[in-house]
Amino acid sequence: MRFSERQGYKSARQSIQIDSMSLELRNTLWNILQIHVWADGNIPMVYASNQPHEIKALCHKLWFEYFKHPLDTMDSYWVNVVQALRKYFFGCEWYEAYDFVEFVANNYSPKRDQLIRSCNQMLEREASGYRFIDGVLSPITGQVEI
Repeated sequence: MRFSERQGYKSARQSIQIDSMSLELRNTLWNILQIHVWADGNIPMVYASNQPHEIKALCHKLWFEYFKHPLDTMDSYWVNVVQALRKYFFGCEWYEAYDFVEFVANNYSPKRDQLIRSCNQMLEREASGYRFIDGVLSPITGQVEI
């Protein structure tokens, strides 16, 4: 809890986020994806030939399996691919953002464990009612699940 919350200058979040996602939580989850996933593809050249294999495979899975879009609609430039992913993430419903994070975590093996560990730490910090349990974002109802 921050100083301003402890001293009553700002209201502290009282309830666990179960049927919603605050902007702070959404920003935090995006930042985790940025650090653990998107940064691996951060090469300012043409995506099609210069990206690491794992990030290419993930983007192809996102387009083909998650979005169910034709692969030839995926932009050739990495910066545009990430912009499209960001636009989706910040424009989708709260439960779709969780779908997206879960899909990425389970389809990007190079950093899966780090990504899930970071997500769980931030989900707890931001008072989310969900945690990764065996690779699945699951509701938490008590200390056992937490």
